[in-house]
Amino acid sequence: MTAAPDGLALATLNDIVQGDDSAATAHFDQTMQQKLPVEALHQAWTAYQQQFGPYQSHGDPQDITRGDITVVNMPLQMGREAGQFRLSVHPDGTIAGLFFLKEGVPVPFGRPHAGHPILIMSPDPSSVDPNKSGRRHAQGPQQSTPTTKDST
Repeated sequence: MTAAPDGLALATLNDIVQGDDSAATAHFDQTMQQKLPVEALHQAWTAYQQQFGPYQSHGDPQDITRGDITVVNMPLQMGREAGQFRLSVHPDGTIAGLFFLKEGVPVPFGRPHAGHPILIMSPDPSSVDPNKSGRRHAQGPQQSTPTTKDST
């Protein structure tokens, strides 16, 4: 039996907020297990809270379908500014992507954020090179732009 995407997103976010990173990663697909191990998820959540402020609450999940992936977005109320939690879910209920974003980041067409299992979006638009995507690695405060591996 597979978990409904909304329920999976709510449970995953709750696990992250409660610090149960092992439970949060339990439904990761093979790619996510490789790209975002438990400790990396913990580091990313810590970095996100350092940038946006401590987690306070979340809103209702909203679903968008992109191909066979269900993308679940949940607004986050953080201590300094609003954010967004995004989970991409395969039809079999495994997690294809997990993202901590600034508020209002649209879901891309095609495969959502292919090659980027976790992103933190810079809250300061002036700090983003307009010729780049605005994506930032989640590993600490450095401001490097990730590269995408072609799947061809």
